[in-house]
Amino acid sequence: MNRYLFFILPIWVCACLNLPTLARGAAADEQPTQSPESTAVEPKSNGLLKKLKGNEPSYFVYARDNNNSFDHIEFYLSVEYPMLEGPVHRLFGLNTDLYFNYNGKYDFYLEKRYSSPVISRQQNPGAMFEYRLDQPSYGLSTIKTGYFHESNGQTIDTAEDYATTENAQDFVSRGWDYIPLELKFEFPEKLPSFSFYLKGRYFLPKQLLMNDKEDTIFWDPSDDSKIEDYAGLSLLIRSQTLVDNRYIEGFKLAAIYRTGYTDFNLSQRYEATFRTLGLPLYIFYFSGYGNEISNYQERGYTLGVGVEFW
Repeated sequence: MNRYLFFILPIWVCACLNLPTLARGAAADEQPTQSPESTAVEPKSNGLLKKLKGNEPSYFVYARDNNNSFDHIEFYLSVEYPMLEGPVHRLFGLNTDLYFNYNGKYDFYLEKRYSSPVISRQQNPGAMFEYRLDQPSYGLSTIKTGYFHESNGQTIDTAEDYATTENAQDFVSRGWDYIPLELKFEFPEKLPSFSFYLKGRYFLPKQLLMNDKEDTIFWDPSDDSKIEDYAGLSLLIRSQTLVDNRYIEGFKLAAIYRTGYTDFNLSQRYEATFRTLGLPLYIFYFSGYGNEISNYQERGYTLGVGVEFW
């Protein structure tokens, strides 16, 4: 049953994002029934669905990595929704917003494993406060901070269960809370447009709704790795432009560099999106530590090819 949920979820989200557009299109096709003297009144909408938007780029790809014995379909969904707009604007100004964010990643082993399971790789909900500078200084345009939880929604947390479970690494329980800080610098006047992001995460010793953070390598007591050795500091560089071409409408390039703040363990990710004939073709290559948070201390690579949603 869960394999069908994997396909239904992205379709439902995309439908929600496009419902207002579809509704306007349907209304435009209808012929007016009132007399010329009457005044047409457009139906009011609460605009709730219009406020749902993408946060990070979401994608659907066919992926291969060296830490897994099977190729798989990888789906990443990232959305945000504004909360308490009135109180936030009154307290902090119109150039601020408070968002609920959700980032989730899933792997689908279509006919590759028994029962074609969908494996939850990342569940990352949280609240993000955004402040936009009225007059950007040295390119700095936006500052964000908040409170987030990150986990993979799995269950194995003892060495005994790890030793007796098939594909045990997929089910190792991981979870921690962190406080993010993000600085966005953008230079839209450059061609192609250019932006970069400095991001930091401070991992808290305890989780808000649970106990201590889950990052110990419990199946190997000799490994004393911690998540802050491999993650916590990152740099994202992004460039995008439109192209006056019959077949290619535009392209976007991105490079992401990540390391820990208690040790230096570099990870790299490179992405390219080409919009051609209305289809956003997407490819990425990752090399470094912990493409999945269940094995954050292991070095590997992943290659994915597919489409990007936004």
